Amino acid sequence: MLMVIVGLWAWVILRSKNLVPRAMIATIAAFIAYGTGLVLKEFFHEPRPCAVLPGETVSGCVTMDVWSFPSNHSVFASAWMVACILIVPRLWSLFWTMSILLAASRVFVGVHYVHDVLAGLSIGAAVTLSIYLIVTRLAAKAADKDSLAP
Repeated sequence: MLMVIVGLWAWVILRSKNLVPRAMIATIAAFIAYGTGLVLKEFFHEPRPCAVLPGETVSGCVTMDVWSFPSNHSVFASAWMVACILIVPRLWSLFWTMSILLAASRVFVGVHYVHDVLAGLSIGAAVTLSIYLIVTRLAAKAADKDSLAP
């Protein structure tokens, strides 16, 4: 995921300086979405399936104090999916596919329930898009006020 972030930022900077403000807002929004997932995880305290259900998992089970709901991998994947789509809309299908595959892998390896990743995908996308829309609208209103000033 880090490689995608660095690669996208490099592309944005090399391609067009006009994309930098949009990319900055989307990046900050994605990190706020991730923080939201961390807060929710501490609120719900749902044990991971590998800690509750019998049997072995593909990746082993993390410690008991690391909670399952929501899946922060899914939160971050969908937050970055939305951020990347806002920056480079024509590649939406690539970003969407990557986030869905990452979320599905968390269920496959046995560290999350399906509802953990669905909630994570929803939270990441909703928080990132909401923050982006609020900030860009506030910036547009501020720019309009500045253009009307004598």
